[in-house]
Amino acid sequence: MNYQQLRNRTVIITGSILAAMFVVQLFIVFLPKTDAQKPVDVVVVLAPQTYRLHAGVDLIDAGYSDRLAISAPLIEYPGWLCAQDASVEIERPVTIVCFEPVPSTTQGEALSFAEVAEAHGWESAAVVTDRSHLNRTRMYFETCTSGIEYSFIMAERDRSVLGRVFSFFYETFAWYKAGAIGLCN
Repeated sequence: MNYQQLRNRTVIITGSILAAMFVVQLFIVFLPKTDAQKPVDVVVVLAPQTYRLHAGVDLIDAGYSDRLAISAPLIEYPGWLCAQDASVEIERPVTIVCFEPVPSTTQGEALSFAEVAEAHGWESAAVVTDRSHLNRTRMYFETCTSGIEYSFIMAERDRSVLGRVFSFFYETFAWYKAGAIGLCN
């Protein structure tokens, strides 16, 4: 085999591996496994954009829980959300617990929620987040916490093509970051 043939094979093999990784990542980001809704001790809304919060409140209103935990990084969501969000109406009496994830990442949300859950004696939780974020959220919560039974619920939102492309690359690099620095550090 000469140099040209070796180089062509290397390019083909490398390209095939990269293409396979791309396809797998598409499935991880855009076709996550969601769980059936069921009664839980608490509904947890991560980094609560309004559509996520509404999805969590819908679970509360449907009777799946009477407790709502909101991950509210104070840098991004300064107090307004946990004090009162006028755009969200909850039809049932509900206990709202807000917590600040440390660090302000998905990993921090998992670790900080575990502390809050332990303090309140919660043993089950429905975690609400985006389609593109769901599998990575599942990985952190199931790997970095113990003693809590989770279900993972997808909050849908309309995204432009550019928004979906951004989500794909953001989540792809976030997965690589998790692999590089470790899951529960």
